[in-house]
Amino acid sequence: GYSGPMESWHFPMVSQSRYTGTRNGAYDFGFQEVVLSGYTPDGGMVMPQSLPQVSVETLRQWKQLMVDSGNTLTLNDFCKRFFPLFIDEAEIPAADLATILDRAFVSFDFPDRVAPVVPVASKDGSKVINVL
Repeated sequence: GYSGPMESWHFPMVSQSRYTGTRNGAYDFGFQEVVLSGYTPDGGMVMPQSLPQVSVETLRQWKQLMVDSGNTLTLNDFCKRFFPLFIDEAEIPAADLATILDRAFVSFDFPDRVAPVVPVASKDGSKVINVL
């Protein structure tokens, strides 16, 4: 798989992700709290308070990296670049997150297509991951 430098993926924002509950929007959790608790105190699920904004330019860079890697970018490599959008650097520094992901994926032995990518009805040929 492709293991190029993270610097080749440009993220125009620094994550300050916070999380809230699906039943009570007043909750304010950090990533580590979410991972360790699993659910909100009222039994609801956790979701980001806001979604990171990814620019069109960043999406173009991601697409170009896939082309440059010959579509061999591993899920681990992608996660190392995508997860920082949802995990505050102050909670888990990027280098530590990369180590955690390396350990998590060490025995991850699935085919290249973990989830099928399917076309959607659009003029630009957009595709989405089908997780159902």
